[in-house]
Amino acid sequence: MQFLPYALAAVAAGSKIYGGIQTQKMYNLQAEQSRLQGAREALKGRIAALNYNNQALDVLKNYRKYMAAVNARAAAGGVRGGEGSAAEVVFQQGILSGRDFDITRENAIQAVNMGLEAQLAGEAQGEIYRQAGKTAFTQGLLDAGISAFMGFKTGQDLATPSVASRGSVGATTTTGVNPLNYPGASPVPAYGMPSP
Repeated sequence: MQFLPYALAAVAAGSKIYGGIQTQKMYNLQAEQSRLQGAREALKGRIAALNYNNQALDVLKNYRKYMAAVNARAAAGGVRGGEGSAAEVVFQQGILSGRDFDITRENAIQAVNMGLEAQLAGEAQGEIYRQAGKTAFTQGLLDAGISAFMGFKTGQDLATPSVASRGSVGATTTTGVNPLNYPGASPVPAYGMPSP
């Protein structure tokens, strides 16, 4: 019976350590999940960038087809390709196609940047989770130490006889205790009120 507080303290301390370890594992898993999600977003950004690059190439291909069709029509009408109104039409379409090309290239760059930002955010969130896991583990160790100390203290208190079981030291009357054992001091009853 006298070892029960020590055994309970050991079990409580072990439980606190185990809880800290499990919480740390949970946070580490969340950290890995955040890192993977960031990597997945970065990959999505790269895929979107490739799609935008393909659109940019399509703009250039369509412009070349348009230029060839305008020059062929001009030649069929007796006008040399690249001169006169045909040249102006090709020039204006070139401006529009160039603008579309630039927009799709900018979209590709933005997609890559957004993906990289998401990856960095995932890594930062993962680091926050890892730090939370370390804190949880440390807190588990501290809680275990406190539980062990409290169990040890309880065991010591139970093993040491109390003042009440040994009799009152300095008692001046049967109704009160003279806490300072000072002659002439009025006794203080057990309830903390002076006796009449």
